Parts: sequence; structure tokens; C-alpha cells
Amino acid sequence: MQEAAAFGKRGVRVEPRFAPPAPRDETPQPAVQAPPRVSRFAAIPWVTCAILLVLTAIYLLETAVSAAGGHPGVISHSTLVHLGGLSRNLALGAGQPWRLLTVSLLHLNPAHLIGNGVALLLVGLLLEPIVGRGWFALIYLVGGLGGAVASMAMNAPEIVSVGASGAIMCVLSATLVLSFHAASYEKRKRMRILSLRVMIPALLPLGSTHGHVDYSGHIGGVLAGMVMGFLLQIFWAEDDVRPPGEAVAGWTAAGIGLLSLLVLGSAAALPSSAPAETPGLIPMDDVPATLKDGLARAGQLAAEYPDDPRARLYAAMSDLKAQDETDAEVELTRALQSPLLGAPELPRTLGTTIRATLSGIYHDQGRMAEAHATATPLCAAPDTVDAKMMVLMRKSGLCDPA
Repeated sequence: MQEAAAFGKRGVRVEPRFAPPAPRDETPQPAVQAPPRVSRFAAIPWVTCAILLVLTAIYLLETAVSAAGGHPGVISHSTLVHLGGLSRNLALGAGQPWRLLTVSLLHLNPAHLIGNGVALLLVGLLLEPIVGRGWFALIYLVGGLGGAVASMAMNAPEIVSVGASGAIMCVLSATLVLSFHAASYEKRKRMRILSLRVMIPALLPLGSTHGHVDYSGHIGGVLAGMVMGFLLQIFWAEDDVRPPGEAVAGWTAAGIGLLSLLVLGSAAALPSSAPAETPGLIPMDDVPATLKDGLARAGQLAAEYPDDPRARLYAAMSDLKAQDETDAEVELTRALQSPLLGAPELPRTLGTTIRATLSGIYHDQGRMAEAHATATPLCAAPDTVDAKMMVLMRKSGLCDPA
């Protein structure tokens, strides 16, 4: 039988309508392995629990030292300075940089300790099983150092800071950065919600109801956490359960932690290394904690410490509250004439605050020449004046040309 010639399709091969099935590949395929999972034991945040226990034990030590110094029931300022509270005057001026290691081990009161403890527990339950104990401990300790450096650099030199908030902010910041490495959407969501819910209020002064929050320490902790998070992201392979180098991180953290505890223990065992307080000033343990307290005790403080310009300022503010500008002017003038105005324990803005308040009294009394004469040096150096006070001076026209 002859093949029919295809018209106009010379040389075209006609394929059969149904192709035969391809031969089956009988080669055995490797079994698909489930991704490795963290064991239940490893998921327990042992480092977090250990940190909480250490902080609690140190707070009990603080209460004992404070009680022995005549301040039972409260943590005195002298106790915080003795055990390792941080300020620029102490760390740099007095040559005691070891305070960078101890500042994050101390707390001011039970509310301070409990607040930090709850935040640490929440983030520890989430992050420690993800990055491992070694890295979690190192992130925490790096954050403590970062917060301490920022606090020392950004706060007034006489301000003494304590607390683990810088270390906790570092862990939260690292959690936010490392959320981009999480495999599941739910885990990423949890990491981001937790970190942002705590960090945002802690970084905004309006988000806190406490008057003695060290925002500079928070900022330093956040920056340190971002750096640690990005470094781990760089070296953390997607198919690895945890970042590499956990053993090295753990031993490094152990060394820093033990050194910090040894330094604090030595400070507790030795006599206080804090500089002696200037005679004539209100003792640091008796300084009013709030403006309301200072106004309530203004008369007593001015009588007991007449050379302390802070006592005179409290008295002047009490007089202004009673609309007695004459007595307020007298108190402010005495404060400016005090031989202790330049004492290292006093805030660096105290003198300018007194002058700015005095210039405001002159302004209200219509004594514009005196008002401008008092305000002109302050307007020429606005960085030395409290920001709110400077805003009031400019609104009143005290910084305008006379």
C-alpha cells in the first residue's frame, strides 16, 4: 500500500495522534525530611530565668545595704552610688569606668524591678528559644553596655542612672530585626507586635507616666539591638535552626556576666568609692524626688540648707505659687550669690534656670532693662538653658533685641 502524498507538505513528518507513555523512573527518591525543631527542653528560657533571679538577688542586696546605711525600706541614692550607679561625673570625672558593667544590675524600687522583669520575661520566652541561650545572653549584655554608654553620654553629668532597661530594649530591638528571619507568618507577627508594643512607649516621653525615665539608655539599647540583629542576620543561613557561633557567644556572655558580678560584689564589700558630698548641700538621700515634694518642703530646706541654691529655688517657686514676686526675687538673688552654685553635684542648668526665672519676674514687673540684661547671656547660649524655659523666654520676647 502506497503512502498518500501530502499536497504542499513535502518532507513533513506526520506524528501519531497519541504518543506512547514515557517510561517510569524507578530510581528511589530520598525521603523528604521535616525541618529540624527545637526540643521542649531547649525552648525553656533558662537564661532569662537566671537573669531574673540574679536581678532579684541583687535588689535584696541593695535593700540590705541601704538599711545598714540608715535608710530601711527604700533604696537610698548613696546605696546606688556605692554599688555601681552610673553618671558621667563618676565614670569619667572620678575615674570609675567599671560602673558601665554594674549599672544594669541595679534597680531603684520594686516597681522598677517588676516592670523590667515582666518585659524581660515576655521577650525571653519568645526570642531565647529562637537564637539560643548563648546569643540571647550576649545580646542582653551588649544592650546593657550600649544603654550605659548612651546614658553616660547624653544625660547631664551629675545624673545617676540604674536599671536593666537598656539591656531589655536591646533584646526587643534585636527581636524586631530578627523577625525578618522567622519562617512562619505567625512567628514574625508575634515578634514584631511584642517588640513594638514595648519599644514605642519606652522611647517616647509622652508614652510614660514616670518622671525619672532614662530615655537615653533606652535609645542606646535599641541601637545596640539593631546592630546585633543585623549581624546575626548576615551570618544566619536560612536552613539553620539557630545562628552559628552560639558556643562562642555563650562563653563571651559568661565572661562579661561574671566580671560584672565580681565588680559589683567588690563594690559592696569595700567602702564607698563615691566622691564626698559638698558640705552645705542637701544630702543626696534627702533631695526631693519631685517638684511637688520640693515645694512642700521649701521652707524647711531653705532653713536647713541656706547655701544650697536648690533650696532657694524651691522657696522662690513656692513664693511664685503664692503670687509673691518680691520674696521670690529675694530667694533667687540669694541663690545666684551662693558660693555652692558651681558644686559638681548640682545640675549644670541650675544657674541658668535661676537666672531665667529671675528675668521672668523682672519682665512681669515691667523692669524690661533688668529683664533683658539678665536674659541676654542665656539667649546667647541656649544649650545651657532648660528647653522649656528657653521657649518661655522667647515667647516673652526676652531674647529679642532690647
